[in-house]
Amino acid sequence: MKLFKRNTLNVIFLLPVAMVVANENGGGCASTPEARPGPMTAEQVTTTLSGNTVQAADTDMFAYLEADGALRGANLPHGGTTGRWSVSDNGVLCATWVTPRGETSNCDTLQFVSAEIGYQWGDNSLLVLEGNPQKL
Repeated sequence: MKLFKRNTLNVIFLLPVAMVVANENGGGCASTPEARPGPMTAEQVTTTLSGNTVQAADTDMFAYLEADGALRGANLPHGGTTGRWSVSDNGVLCATWVTPRGETSNCDTLQFVSAEIGYQWGDNSLLVLEGNPQKL
């Protein structure tokens, strides 16, 4: 399984996927107690992402996922973008971003990998930061 994708043009538009919630003490990442490696259910995806920020692994690309399905993202230092996210009944996470060329949509399952690595959504590795620390 490929865990890191370095194509920054794609990553900002693929950003919303799995995550690990950072501990409040900044001492690494933690997953929910019931987290097991593999695909996540629709309920797990929604609970994990709603009201939290996703960061593409090893980058300065972030997206805040609001509970109402709105997205606000930032690709530092290049600026921000907006969009929508949703989860199907079978657990497929879809994100639509507004780009200079129009809307770009991506859908894939969100998979928990490990507390150390985070989540995998398609070809992208993601971490989840609690709340909205980037103030997006």
